[in-house]
Amino acid sequence: LVDVALRASCEVNNILDAYKATEHDVEALWYVLRDVEANVRNLLRYIAEFKKSKYAVENFEILSETVTGFLTGFVDVILALRRLFLSKPAEKVK
Repeated sequence: LVDVALRASCEVNNILDAYKATEHDVEALWYVLRDVEANVRNLLRYIAEFKKSKYAVENFEILSETVTGFLTGFVDVILALRRLFLSKPAEKVK
């Protein structure tokens, strides 16, 4: 019985430790998603501008619609994930 109680206590302790770290993990994930979204949007903007340039037309170096569609869909997925967090993590008051 003592063994079971000790194991249960260790499991509860592990769960509480993981829960304490969750806030920091969620905050870090929010910022990573923000950065990834910004980078993909910049890439899409660059691709759109390059498509209009004479170099793309002359050298037939236009990305396929499949690739650009994937990137656009990727941005939508990132935005959906960020909406799960609802808003920017609250800044701590020191």
